Amino acid sequence: MRVDVIILSLCTDTNQYQMNVDCIETLISSEKEHEFNIILIESNKDFHDLDFSYNYDNVNVIIPEAAFNYNAFLNIGIKYSSSEYIVVANNDLLFRENWLTEILLCQREFPLVHSFCPFDPENESALVGQYPSDVMFGYELDKELVGYCIVFNRRVLKVMPEFDESFTYYYQDNDYANTLRMHNVKHARVMSSHVIHLGSQTSEQKSDYSFKSRGMKDVDVFLKKWGGWKLQWYRNKVHAILVSKNLTFLTTFLYWGISKN
Repeated sequence: MRVDVIILSLCTDTNQYQMNVDCIETLISSEKEHEFNIILIESNKDFHDLDFSYNYDNVNVIIPEAAFNYNAFLNIGIKYSSSEYIVVANNDLLFRENWLTEILLCQREFPLVHSFCPFDPENESALVGQYPSDVMFGYELDKELVGYCIVFNRRVLKVMPEFDESFTYYYQDNDYANTLRMHNVKHARVMSSHVIHLGSQTSEQKSDYSFKSRGMKDVDVFLKKWGGWKLQWYRNKVHAILVSKNLTFLTTFLYWGISKN
C-alpha cells in the first residue's frame, strides 16, 4: 500500500541534512509491504545552494515561497497527497521495523479509529505498564497523542479539511486533539508501533522557533479559540463521559460557538 508522509525540515548544515537522511532511510527500510511517498517541506529558501540532494525516487522536496508557518506548510503537503493514509512526521525521527504495519493492524481491529500515534520505547518507557492493553485510546497530549508523528486516515480530512494556520508552530497538536474531540473522531496510541524521537532539533537550531518567540502568541490563539484551561478541562471530562455512554451526539453543545473549520 502507498502511504503519503509529510516531513517538515529546516536544513541549514550537514548535521541537519544527515538527520533528514537518517529519518528518510529508516522510514523507507522500515516496511517491506508498504511504499512511502515522502513529501519534504523545506523551510530553508536557500536549500539548493547547499548542494544537498536526496537520491530517492520517492522523495519530493517542496520549498514554499511563503514565510514559515507549521500548519500552513502541513496543508501544502496535504495538497500534494493522495493516499488513503497520511503521516505527519518530524524530521528528527528514526522509524523501526513494521511500525506502520502495527498501526494498520490496529485500524483493522478498531475500524472506527481513524487517527493514530506510534510509541517511542527509548524515551517514553514511563508509559509502559500504565495501560492494560497495547492500544491507548484518548486525546491527552504526551500520553495518547504526540505531535512528533501522527498517522490519520483521509476520512479525518472530511471533518478537518486543513490544519488551522492561526497556529504558526506551537499548540498545533493541542488544536488537533481538540478538533478530533469536537468531531468525535477516535484516536489511539499503538504501543507496538515504534518510532524513536530524537527531540526538538529544529526549535533548538533556531531562536525564531523558541517558545518565547512563537509560543506566547500561539497560546493566545489557542485559548481564544478553545477557551481557558479550566473550561477545557471540564469540557474534556464531560466529553469522555458522553463517549463512554454513547451520547456523542450531545457533544455539539459542548463546542457551541467554536469554529468547525
